[in-house]
Amino acid sequence: MWNSRTWNCMKTLKAHEGGVIAISIGKSVPSFRKDRTVITYYLIKGRRAYVTNIEAKWSLDGTVWIVSLKNVVNIYEVKSAGIKHTMDFKKRKRVNIVLILNVSVLFIHTFRNHSWFYQSIL
Repeated sequence: MWNSRTWNCMKTLKAHEGGVIAISIGKSVPSFRKDRTVITYYLIKGRRAYVTNIEAKWSLDGTVWIVSLKNVVNIYEVKSAGIKHTMDFKKRKRVNIVLILNVSVLFIHTFRNHSWFYQSIL
């Protein structure tokens, strides 16, 4: 973390072993690795908040990221670092595939071989 006025390094956030493939800046900072590890940091305190092992995808324009965990898909907004939209597939079993097809189309497939296309929710 750097001081935005002086550009002096104030703190180094360490947690991942290996490379980080994506990072988002807001009140909290999630960083994503290839092994599905997401480490979220609190910038105000400059420390790690929590670690999760989840499937996460970034939108093509970088404004949202999508997390699927069991039968729930959450779309998080980078600007607020909060949930923008939630989809619960409790009757359709676990979500197997989440694909971002373009800036406005999302494809979701479950283990029961049901598939959906969602438009304009990103």
